[in-house]
Amino acid sequence: MRRFPLIALALVSSCAKPAATPTTLAASSTRSTSSNDPPPDYLAVHIDTVARESFDQFVDARHEWLAQLRKVGVTDGRGVFLQVGDGAFYSVRRFTRFGDFDTRGDAIEKSLEALPKEARERYDRLADTSLVFPHTSQVWSSVADLGYAPATGAGDERSACCGSLIVEDVRADPASSKAYSDATTAMNAALAEARYPLTRTTYHTVFGAGHVFTLWLAPSKETLDAAGSVEDAVARVQGAGRAAELKAAIDAVVAHRDTAALVVRHDMTQ
Repeated sequence: MRRFPLIALALVSSCAKPAATPTTLAASSTRSTSSNDPPPDYLAVHIDTVARESFDQFVDARHEWLAQLRKVGVTDGRGVFLQVGDGAFYSVRRFTRFGDFDTRGDAIEKSLEALPKEARERYDRLADTSLVFPHTSQVWSSVADLGYAPATGAGDERSACCGSLIVEDVRADPASSKAYSDATTAMNAALAEARYPLTRTTYHTVFGAGHVFTLWLAPSKETLDAAGSVEDAVARVQGAGRAAELKAAIDAVVAHRDTAALVVRHDMTQ
């Protein structure tokens, strides 16, 4: 069983899916066919923290840049933009092979050659001067045994619209990791019994701060509001005592937890 600290990322969706990404830039990953097992599902994550007074400048610069990209039919490969709290943006994209990083930069540069140099310099200047610490990149890898999907309506981060980012640090010793995993797995089984409508996809950090991220996804904000909390859903089918027991088992091994509102910015996503 994998040992890890944990971050949970909760999302909901009422937004239409964005238009397909332009095809000028070659795909950044290709799924392996050398095994019957599915390949690892990775997310490359870039985190921009924006100064409060520069928030509109950062967003406007992104909108202007996307208009330039669409005009010539290319992409910068940034993926889906997630706004976290009042001033952080996580841009996430899926890939399956780390080797693709060796050629990705050159492919993007070739793709962007069609844009005027002035447009590229303007975007870099306006976006970069908006940033404060932290400004970093991470790689997340999926943890399938901590995931949950409803029988119908399962989603992913591209179809999501809003939600919350829950940051949890789970104690690193094997007993704590096992307790967290066991309680989460039991909660997921109860959610299936309760027909909980949100989707959970969990990732651990393979490059970055050593956390794990869980995406809770819903087809609309109305679905999220009607779904209620995980603990309430567990209580409906297994009783309040069992729900409290599972929550306590998780809380006992979580050293720290933060929660922030999250919005999927389709207007900033290709």
